[in-house]
Amino acid sequence: MVVNGKTKNMLDHFVTAQIVGIVAVTVSLLLFQFNDRRKMLNIGVCSALLWTLHFYLLGAYTGSAMNGISAIRDLTLARTKPTSNNLWILGAIMLLATAATIITWHGIVCILPLIACGLNAASFWSTNTKRIRRFYLLVPPLWFTYNFFSHSYPGMAIELILVISNIVAQFRFDRKKTSRRKLATKLQTS
Repeated sequence: MVVNGKTKNMLDHFVTAQIVGIVAVTVSLLLFQFNDRRKMLNIGVCSALLWTLHFYLLGAYTGSAMNGISAIRDLTLARTKPTSNNLWILGAIMLLATAATIITWHGIVCILPLIACGLNAASFWSTNTKRIRRFYLLVPPLWFTYNFFSHSYPGMAIELILVISNIVAQFRFDRKKTSRRKLATKLQTS
């Protein structure tokens, strides 16, 4: 099989993108295994920067832009207390994400990362890690679909893994607390 320079370059970018995606998967796995919002957001910054490069190499520029914005969002939210006075931050993030979607538009599939970016921003606006994990479950189906159309195999894998990781974390952190509270209440009333 003869491969010309352009085809080889595209193949190199594709393989490199998948390798970067695998590294991003590894970092992303850590996200929900912390019960501290700030740590979750700092891991999110590293993860988003890797996904930004991954999607860029695939030529999936809306996905790349949304992840770049997600890195900025996570960096900002890790250093900002979510209050009604700071609600403008969510508006600014969505305005930036909408503009980036318009600029990188290549079809209706570009709506998916925009919606996912908004849902993700809304979930991490909360300081309650239980609420973050529950609300975040709305995000993976959107990214999975975008990843499918963008040929992001690590992206599809991480969305499935994130759902499982999220549920495991909910069991580790959220369910145990609820069970302990119920047990403590029963003991106090006995």
